[in-house]
Amino acid sequence: MRKLFGHFYGIQVSFPSIDSSGFAGQLPWYPTLNLLWSFSSNLKNSNFLSLEYYPSEMGLFQHTVLLDAYDETTLQVLHKEGKPAQSKSYMWLYRTSGAAKHQIVLYDYQPDRKHIHPETFLKNFSDFLHADGYDGYHKLPAEITVVGCWAHLRRKFDEMLQTLPKDKRDSSDAAKGVDYCDKLFHLEKQFALLSLEERLNERKRLSKPLVEEFYIWVGSLRVSSRTARCVE
Repeated sequence: MRKLFGHFYGIQVSFPSIDSSGFAGQLPWYPTLNLLWSFSSNLKNSNFLSLEYYPSEMGLFQHTVLLDAYDETTLQVLHKEGKPAQSKSYMWLYRTSGAAKHQIVLYDYQPDRKHIHPETFLKNFSDFLHADGYDGYHKLPAEITVVGCWAHLRRKFDEMLQTLPKDKRDSSDAAKGVDYCDKLFHLEKQFALLSLEERLNERKRLSKPLVEEFYIWVGSLRVSSRTARCVE
């Protein structure tokens, strides 16, 4: 049974304190449950562990843009049938985009990182999925349009930049790639307070020419170059 952590008993598990201390901080499960109990005395461990939520029922698939929040987080499950305690399991995170009026965040526990898991989770979804460069997302059905993450692309350029001698960094292709990303990020900060329609218009007016220039530049690089491979 797939376990999704979302809204239940009027509680949303995506409280920052629970996210950071429970998952990122690797807090054991029962102390994490104690945090949840502090929000509601009606929440029982047996109820929590037996709940199953489907994305369509939660309203997740009513949104045009769905974010898979960057990376799948690894965790250890001490007593998992067929797996040693030292092996990795994964908590996949799915959420609505920042444009959604009401944010929805769901966690999907899976024993591995196989691409079949997002395919199963997203079986009723047919719009845009904003994700990192994990190859498994590109094996999703054709009705799902996977859009890349500029922050992950910038990180690839920056990682390559750090391998160069300091006196050659400023004039390198890697530095130019970072600069393109930074210019787009700067524009996005300027658009942050605009309405969706205004933001779209400004992206067409200012961001689109910059992105087109970026791809012309990438096309001018040698196919075998490390910089060109960053955007593959």
